[in-house]
Amino acid sequence: MITSGQDENLHTLIQSLGREGSPKYRKIVEPYLDDVGDPQLSALAVQVLCWSWGLASEYRSELVCFLHGVDWDAEGYVRLQTISTVGEYLRENPDIELLQMIYSIFSNNRERPLIRGAAYTALCRSEKIEWKDIVPAPGQIDSSTEISREILERVERKLGRRFH
Repeated sequence: MITSGQDENLHTLIQSLGREGSPKYRKIVEPYLDDVGDPQLSALAVQVLCWSWGLASEYRSELVCFLHGVDWDAEGYVRLQTISTVGEYLRENPDIELLQMIYSIFSNNRERPLIRGAAYTALCRSEKIEWKDIVPAPGQIDSSTEISREILERVERKLGRRFH
């Protein structure tokens, strides 16, 4: 594993490998999913491995762990990237457990508004809503009329829930 001390441009290197589009470099990127002392680097590894290279199903257990939150990601970089990545994954891959986790994050009033907003966006993406059609979630999610009840009802239907 290349360490930050060995290469000041580690973020650039991993981004470049991600743009290469080939999972043949996964053994270089994979170690950064762990606590390497830089949560932003770990978030980038999630993005490259799971979103850019489409390997989310192979890292599902890591995604579940990151959705719960890990103690070394105090600012939530890895969790935010994971929420977004899971939203994209769910567009083409039905997974009730992951959908439930995203819905639970969105529904939890104790979560930071930024995290809840990311979860709302992920729910929209999971329902195949295009980026341009997603109204950004406001800071006060609970009082917003911009939250699409239709999207939430579609998700709740998948989860076997009754509507609000």
